[in-house]
Parts: sequence; C-alpha cells; structure tokens
Amino acid sequence: REQLSIMLTPRVIRMALLGVAIGLIASLGPAMRAARLTIVTYKRERARTMERPFWQRYFLDFLLLIPCGYGYYVLNGRGTMSVLGRTVGGAGDPFSDPLLFLVPALTIFAVSLLMIRVFPLLMELLAWIASQVSPAVSVVLALRQLARVSKQYTGSLLLLTLTLSLATFTASMARTLDQSLTDRMYYKNGADYLVLESGENPSAETETLGAGPGGGGGEAESEGDQFSGWVFVPVSEHLKVPGVKAAARVGSYVASGTIGKSTAKGRFYGIDRLDFPQVAFFRRDFSRSQLGELMNRLALDRSGLLVSPNFLRDYSLNVGDTVELSVATFGQRKDVEFMILGLIEYFPTYYPDDEYKYLFVGNLEYVFERLGGAFPYDVWVRTEESIDPDELTGQLYDQDIRVIHVSGSREEIAEEQGR
Repeated sequence: REQLSIMLTPRVIRMALLGVAIGLIASLGPAMRAARLTIVTYKRERARTMERPFWQRYFLDFLLLIPCGYGYYVLNGRGTMSVLGRTVGGAGDPFSDPLLFLVPALTIFAVSLLMIRVFPLLMELLAWIASQVSPAVSVVLALRQLARVSKQYTGSLLLLTLTLSLATFTASMARTLDQSLTDRMYYKNGADYLVLESGENPSAETETLGAGPGGGGGEAESEGDQFSGWVFVPVSEHLKVPGVKAAARVGSYVASGTIGKSTAKGRFYGIDRLDFPQVAFFRRDFSRSQLGELMNRLALDRSGLLVSPNFLRDYSLNVGDTVELSVATFGQRKDVEFMILGLIEYFPTYYPDDEYKYLFVGNLEYVFERLGGAFPYDVWVRTEESIDPDELTGQLYDQDIRVIHVSGSREEIAEEQGR
C-alpha cells in the first residue's frame, strides 16, 4: 500500500500540547499528594488504609452503573447492529455510533471499580476461611496482609482488569464484525461462487441469462410456447473443472398464490435436494429444522414445498395443506400444485420486501416438468480456497459453459476487509 501522508495542521499541534499538559498533570498530581505526607503519616498509611478513595466515598462506582444499565437497555432494545453500512435492519457505520463502544467500555470501568471496593472484603473472608481450615500460617498471613493494605495492590489490580477486559471486548468485537461480514457475503451469493450462465432456446434462436441472485425469472410479455425447451450444459460438467468440489442448480422465480380473495406474492426457489446441501451456505437459524431434515421432506413428495412462517400465519394454513402457486419465468406462467411440508425463515439471496414478502422452496425438476421444460437458473459452486475466479471462468468456458458473470464470496470478503 502507499505510505500515509502526515500533515502537521494547527489542530494536530493543539492536540499535542494538550497531551503534554495532561501528561504533566498526571505526573505532578501523585507527587503533590505525597508531598503533604510526613514520614509518620506515610508509615501509618502503608500499615493500614486510613481513608477510602474519593470515588468510594461518593459511591461513583455505583452511580456509573446507572448510565451503563441505560445504555444496555438502549442497545438491547435496538436489536440490530449496523455493520459497515450494509447490514439488513440497520444503516450507517458502526464506528459512528458512540453507544456501541462507550457502553461496554464504561461498564468494564464501573464493574472494575466495584470489584476494587469488594476486594478487601473478599480477602478478609478468604483469610477467615483459611484460618479455619488451613494449617499453613503463611497463607493466613498473606490473605490478612492483602485485606489490611489492599490499597497497595488496587492500582495494579485495576490496571490488569481494565487491560484484559478491554482486550477481550475489542477481540470479541473484531470477531463479530468478521463473522457478520462473512455471513453477509455468503448470504448474498449463496455459496463460494454464484455463476450466471447463458442458455439456448432453439425454437426462439436466442439465448438468455441466468436468473440472477434473488432476481430474474420475471414476468415477460411473450408467448409461453416460444420460451419452452431451453438447453443447458449439465451441471455435472462443472465438476470437471479443477478446484470445483460441488455444484448445484438454483432457480429463482416469481410466484403468487390465490387464497380466498387474497393474493400472496413471493419468491420461489427451485433446488436439487441432493446437490444443494453440499454447496449452499445455510446457517442453523435459517430454519427451525436442520437442512438435512428439510431435504428429506422434499424427497418424500416431489410436490413438497417449504414456506416462510408468515405465509402460514397470514392465510391460516398448516403443514400438510395443499396450495397452488402461479410460477412465472421468462414469459411462461403456469399454476403448479404443491403440498406444504415444512417451514423455512431465510434462504440465501432472498431478501423479503413488501412486493415479495413470502418465501417458497421446492424441487426444481418438479417445476420444470409442470412448466414443460427447463428454464434459466443459476449455478452455485463450492470450490477450493486457492482457486482463482478468472481461471474458474476460463475453465468453465473450456467445458462449453458460457459464463456471463461470476460472483465470489471470498473475493468480496477480502475487498471489504481491506476497505
């Protein structure tokens, strides 16, 4: 990287002078307090603490817990944390939110002061227990010494507690940001790589693009028979590329169902149940059931459908009910009958909104059969970490797979971390 340029502005000079002034005060303060002591008062204070620090006399440690509790209440009520301005449910830069860092640091400081207050009492308790059960005189004397002159150790104890606590907090925050970034990018692409490919329609003598992440498959204004019979290279051909471990087809199409007098509009995802678990990013909290269990349910009935919980709640449906969805993809629209077999709350590349608020997941081959032929879909690929996306694109071309665009989760994670 290029070297950062350093500019000595008037503000920098003022801050430097302020730092020097604070350093002088911090150095002279203890010296001025020590100058008021005589040798007698010094020896007496070393032998036993005569008075408590001012923050203990005025209960500042307890008072600090009040803003800490309020800050925790605000953060807990917010429920989400904005990460680099792109987290769903939040906006903005987390480093611009002072509560996010001030509240934990202030809480650590307040609890540390509280522990310093309790430290002599704890030592006295341990000394009494040791005098009752321990035959070693040295242990009892050591604990009684800590209880009598705990002030000599509170400075070091406070520094050690703050250092370790703040280090743990910052490491935890860094891990949270990294994990959130990784999950966000993999949710955006669905797997290591999202490959958009083109297919052919011999009857139309044209080619079309893949469905795209969470998009595509719209309602085109064309004749349905003109867009039937797309031809694609089998997905198994992707496995011939060195570094590719698994590949799966995922089709994303607009779907709507008419229940009574209401129309439920959502997004339908067609998957291959055997290939999907080997490729897709699927977190444990995406569904109440495990991914393997959901795939087994789709295997029990080819017309099986996984739906979002709000779909059942809004239309008073239950698992086991039959619904009919109108699936639209590239000019073709057809009503397909499904049986609800399970619930799924989140699916990679799916972002609920007012227009497509319901999520549907089913067998891709079953939908193709009902539509009368294959239609454009995306290919999610799991690869080795050392693979290069440009080489991946070139090697896919060598397998007669015409790639339009490749979106890599690892590359986007590295780009965001660098930013």
